[in-house]
Amino acid sequence: MIVTNISSLNDRTPTIPGVPPGTSDAYAQQLDGPVKPGNLSLPGIAQANTTFRTTFAGGNDKPASIVVTGGAFTQADITPSSLPSSMHIDIVGTGSAGGTDWAYAAVKAIPDSASRDILLWGPGIDSTLQENQIQLLTGWLTLRPGSLKSFPSAVANGLTAMRFTVDFTSQPSAKTPVIIVVNKNGETVASTGEVFAIPAPKFTPDAVVNAASFKGGPVVPG
Repeated sequence: MIVTNISSLNDRTPTIPGVPPGTSDAYAQQLDGPVKPGNLSLPGIAQANTTFRTTFAGGNDKPASIVVTGGAFTQADITPSSLPSSMHIDIVGTGSAGGTDWAYAAVKAIPDSASRDILLWGPGIDSTLQENQIQLLTGWLTLRPGSLKSFPSAVANGLTAMRFTVDFTSQPSAKTPVIIVVNKNGETVASTGEVFAIPAPKFTPDAVVNAASFKGGPVVPG
């Protein structure tokens, strides 16, 4: 799950309540899109620094696993680089696995009934991108080896999409966010809260309450 309930922004030591027990990733991400300072109703948010680079606790090359215990306080130290970001995930889309169709919207849902393609658009997200530079922070999906490719027929805002296939390794029990992280040439970017893995609707005979035939003759079981 993604937890973003920050209780204080005054002293650069925000507290995030409500994190469930377990192991979490902690990172600071600039508000430079799709969510921007104007989209949030927080005191002083208009003066937010949006020029630093996305940074994970423990470092982007090997992020630390933050262990959270119920009822306890856990600290995650993050020191973002002040260098401006040259890479960014502007748009995320989806399409059929190995297909040519594609679409993008505010939020994308991937049912666990089938594999899907994910498309990324943004500066620095180009044909030089390699599969080992892409990470999916989820317990349900994995990137299919050999599936990453440039997709010239999908152009948005003058940018060509990079496309890859994801497969389910297990079934999510509830709607679960998929955080897409790209770590390339010493710089890291992330897409947060735009793609969700969801359980596919399950049909059982108990779901049928009543049935009727619109043809002549009786209804035949089976």
